[in-house]
Amino acid sequence: MILSSCEEVQTPDLGTAGKQWLQFGATNFQGNEADGKILVTVQLAADTNPTDLSIDFSILETSNTQGYTIEPSSGTIIIPAGELEAVIEITPIDNNATNDNISIKLALSENTSYPLGLLGEGLINHETTVTILDDDCTLDLSEFYGTYLANEDGYCDGCYEVVISEGPVEGTLLMANLYETGGTTVVELDNSDPSNPFIIYRSSEFGAVIQNHGTYGPGMATGSSDIPTSTFRTCDKYMDLYFKRCFDAGCFAYNHIQLTRK
Repeated sequence: MILSSCEEVQTPDLGTAGKQWLQFGATNFQGNEADGKILVTVQLAADTNPTDLSIDFSILETSNTQGYTIEPSSGTIIIPAGELEAVIEITPIDNNATNDNISIKLALSENTSYPLGLLGEGLINHETTVTILDDDCTLDLSEFYGTYLANEDGYCDGCYEVVISEGPVEGTLLMANLYETGGTTVVELDNSDPSNPFIIYRSSEFGAVIQNHGTYGPGMATGSSDIPTSTFRTCDKYMDLYFKRCFDAGCFAYNHIQLTRK
């Protein structure tokens, strides 16, 4: 969970100020989409709280009503007797799509027992804004260009490098040394469904040879319906590759190689 705020309230000495009031714990709260609940505190600025205190709140405005849930959904929280704080929980709905940040403006409702806002003046912290930061990334192929460390199941962990550069046609990438043989592989990244990104092997279209085998000649990296799907992540440029090395005589069992940006 990420919880941060601006303009933290410095509660005056109540014995000196001689006032009691209700307020949000900060003017602003924020958290990332994938980090779980954002806890919005509501505080009773008082020396004691002898009985359960019911407080109503409302959503004044929001930029996206479908991007989160709020609890309690009733719009009423309780500060228990003996306590001076309660929490409104806002839970972002995580997805893999690139969205705008979500802004939620909350307000405390008038309370018969206590005035609202810092010092009860109704000017500061009687309202608060919660920001949910989108943590997904758009697909930009040029951001995948660079050097990667290869982790091959049962063989090595980061023991050789793979270089990715611009592919032969728009929308493709060229991988060099994918199987540590100096050969090349052409792939396409499909992000049409951000929740299910996958990789298409297009080496055969462009004659990209991953390996020149001493017995079987040139071979290409090929995907297949009987092996796991190759996937990628747009934010950290990680790739999880499953492919077969196929030659005129047939295909070897599939390889599993993970590429991590160096």
